[in-house]
Amino acid sequence: MMATTTNHVPEGMPERSRARVRWGVALGVLVAFPLSYLLAYAAFLMAMLGLFFFVLFGLVIGAAMFRVWVPLRPLTPATIKLGVAVVVLMGWGGALVWEGVTFPADVAKEAIKQVIKAPGKTGHDVRADAAQSTREYLAREYPPGGVVGYWRWAMDKKTIEIPITGQARPKPICYNNNGWMFILRVFLCGVALTLAVYSMVAPLAKEPTSPTPTAEPADASRSTAQCTERQPTKG
Repeated sequence: MMATTTNHVPEGMPERSRARVRWGVALGVLVAFPLSYLLAYAAFLMAMLGLFFFVLFGLVIGAAMFRVWVPLRPLTPATIKLGVAVVVLMGWGGALVWEGVTFPADVAKEAIKQVIKAPGKTGHDVRADAAQSTREYLAREYPPGGVVGYWRWAMDKKTIEIPITGQARPKPICYNNNGWMFILRVFLCGVALTLAVYSMVAPLAKEPTSPTPTAEPADASRSTAQCTERQPTKG
């Protein structure tokens, strides 16, 4: 078995090929990271319909990696799996980061729906207060707050109650969540993205198959040779 280095790139592979392996991973990350913003919203589609977009975008990411890696086939399975793992981690991890970053804004949108009357406050003021209160809640209840605090809250609580000051009848707004559904969604979306990317680059672990020559060209050459032999000679 061919020895491998610590980064799963075969030792016998030329440096130029090693660079191409890394470029394939880098291209996958470059494609995955912008798509992670869309995946952060697709993950919230009802009835797990967002899984379709994880498969679709995964095929796009895998196709980009395939185009860079195809001249290097066959690649070792370890190289392919490591590359896919890095790309999926950046893609799905990026989606989870976007989800945490935009969470205060999502709560602020819900606040506009639930706040009936806020004397002296505009809609922009209500959204700003709700977003700030959400950040303070996550930092206080789920340190260190921010994205990590959102992940901890999403796996633990079903609701978040944010007070909105300045209302005629102060009442905290509620943002609903389902902890076990968040965990299931993270798992299923990660699996869907991984399988989609891997399905595109897995064939690169095999030698390219050369087309089998058909018997027709040989038969045609043989017939031509026979006709040449049968031609009468002059003289």
